[in-house]
Amino acid sequence: MKRDILSIIFVTSILAILSFLTPLTLYADQIDQIAPVIVHNSPEEGYHRGLDIRIKAIITDNVKVTTVTLYYREESQVKYIPLEMTHKKGDQYIAVIPVDATQGGKVEYYIEAMDKEENITLRGLPISPLVIRISDEKKRGIKKAVLLIAEQTIGQRAFFWWWGVATGEASLSTVETILGERLIEANIEVIDPSVMSGKLSVPKPYQHVNLSNREAMQLANTMGADIVVIGKALAREGGYAAGSDMRSVHASITARVVKVRTGKVLASVHGEGSSIHIDPVSGAQEALQDAANEVADAILAKIN
Repeated sequence: MKRDILSIIFVTSILAILSFLTPLTLYADQIDQIAPVIVHNSPEEGYHRGLDIRIKAIITDNVKVTTVTLYYREESQVKYIPLEMTHKKGDQYIAVIPVDATQGGKVEYYIEAMDKEENITLRGLPISPLVIRISDEKKRGIKKAVLLIAEQTIGQRAFFWWWGVATGEASLSTVETILGERLIEANIEVIDPSVMSGKLSVPKPYQHVNLSNREAMQLANTMGADIVVIGKALAREGGYAAGSDMRSVHASITARVVKVRTGKVLASVHGEGSSIHIDPVSGAQEALQDAANEVADAILAKIN
C-alpha cells in the first residue's frame, strides 16, 4: 500500500514537471531565429557631384522588421555615419545620403536590418562596403527641361494638363512640381509655364492630353528646352484599411524623356506610390509624391 502511494506521488510529480516544461519547450520552438532579407543593388552608374544620393532597398522578415539603418562615409573618412532608412510602400525602405558626402570621388555604405528578436542582416560590410562613384562629368549637356505630365487625382473627372489652359492660368501639377524640384537639384533648369504669360502661346492642335513625341518636341522647342518629359499620372482610391477609417490610395506614373534636338528617347520610366490616409485627397497627394520621386530617380540615372 505504501509502495502504491509512493508510486502515485512519483508519477504525479513527473507529470507536474512535464506540464511546467512543455510550455517552455513550445515557447523555445517559437523564438524567431530567422534574420531579415535585404534586396538591394548598388547603383551601377555614378552620381553627379552636388546631388543627394537616394538609396532604396526591399527588406522583408518572417515576423517583422524593426529597424533599418544605412551607414555611409565619404572618401578618406574612417567612421561611418548612421542614417535611419524610412519605411515606404510595401517592403521598400529609402534613405538619402546628403550632398555634403559627395565631395570626394566615392561614397561607401552598407545597410543593416534588424527584427524583433535582434536577428541582423547586412548588405555590404564595414570592411567591404558598397561603393558609389562620384563624378563631375555631365553626360549629355542638358541644361533646360520642360515637363508635360497630365495628371488625374481623386476628385477629378478627367486629366489636367497645363498646356490645355490659358498660359496665365497654367501651373505645374503635383507630379511636375516634384520632378521639377529634383531636376533643379541636378542643375537642370525647369521651365515654369506660370511665369511665361504673354511669352508662350500653345497652338490649339497641341492642347490635348496624348501628345506624340513630335508634338511634344515642337512645343518644347518653342520654349528653348533641351529635353521634354512626357507622361501621365493617375491616383485612384482603394478600400478601407483593415479595422480603421483610413483609406488606401494608389498612384502610378508613366513617362518618357525625349531629347528635343534629335528626337531620341533617353528614358522610358514607370513609378508607383501608395498611401493610407483618413482623407483620400491628401492620401492621393502623398502617393503621387512617392511615385514622382521614383520616376525622378529613374530619369536622373539616365540623363545625369
